[in-house]
Amino acid sequence: MAVLRAGKASVSSVTLRVVMAVVVMFNKYQMSTPSYRETKNRLADMNWDTCRQNLSNRADKGAVQLNKLIPALNLQAGSDVNVDETWERYQTHKGHKKTYMWCLVNKKAGIVIFFSEDCTDADGSKHEGGRRRKVLTDFLGDAKLRSLQSDGYKVYMYLDEELIDIDYLCCLAHARAKFKKALEQGCEKARYFLLKIGSLYSREEEYRRLDLPPDEIFKRHNDAYTDGIVEDLWKELFDLPALPESEMSGLMRRALNYLHSFWKQLFNYRRNGEYTIDNLAAERAIRPLTVQRKNSLFFGSTQGALNSATYNTFIETCKQMGISFRDYYRRVMKELQAGRVDYENLLPQTIGLKSTNKY
Repeated sequence: MAVLRAGKASVSSVTLRVVMAVVVMFNKYQMSTPSYRETKNRLADMNWDTCRQNLSNRADKGAVQLNKLIPALNLQAGSDVNVDETWERYQTHKGHKKTYMWCLVNKKAGIVIFFSEDCTDADGSKHEGGRRRKVLTDFLGDAKLRSLQSDGYKVYMYLDEELIDIDYLCCLAHARAKFKKALEQGCEKARYFLLKIGSLYSREEEYRRLDLPPDEIFKRHNDAYTDGIVEDLWKELFDLPALPESEMSGLMRRALNYLHSFWKQLFNYRRNGEYTIDNLAAERAIRPLTVQRKNSLFFGSTQGALNSATYNTFIETCKQMGISFRDYYRRVMKELQAGRVDYENLLPQTIGLKSTNKY
């Protein structure tokens, strides 16, 4: 084994490759640095003469190793899961194809999983992926979830009819955003809904500040004060649509339609003290992908999209656990190269790194 020496310190070539791979993968997937910028600017300044294909090869090799750990990141029975998705493009010999990347967050267990639809046909050709709920239900399979929370996209409307014995929750933040847009357009009637929804959020903030247990939160979710807010919203929801169109903006009607269509799902969070009022856990986890999309525009292949799902799974899981992805990636690569196969003990939750809240 080759050894590089600098003064009294010595670093094996294997260790050096791991360290450099950590830096490159961190910049590529967490700092959203496109490969061409990495090779042309920063690595060139370090006198590292390489090309984008070499970086892609390193990403492929790292993803192969990390994929061994994915089955250990399973969703336990009774999990509460937040889900969101965003679009992406990948390159084929016939042009660019569009598909979607999905994100599942089990905040209590500190697990984040990214996945996308398999866009390869039986004959090897590529097709565009869709934003269908079948992609989600196929991935979940027979997972025994307790609840599933998403945004208010219409394909989720009947999701609770397909996922039996699972509480389906919607995101009250989406409803609030729609009323906020209506108010900004000049519809003063939206202010009433914003104040009422704001009162519900104030209570949620109080629960977090007091660090209340789930049982106590459940009681307050269903006390007279919260019941009064929900009843006021319900009454106003049915009084306003009777007004002439001239007295209500189009955005306001859309906000009312959203609130009416997803009324049950929006307030299902009151059924359990561990449920959340909105879907921000998944939306925050998937946001870095939108930054990557803006910087890199598209993936060079379907393999690039799969690599992104793998790396972002562990990056966001490390964030949930408050540990550094760079430290974790360096540690897990060394352990895997040493021949360890107890993958359940090599996850961010179990590998033994201390929480530093540095990513």
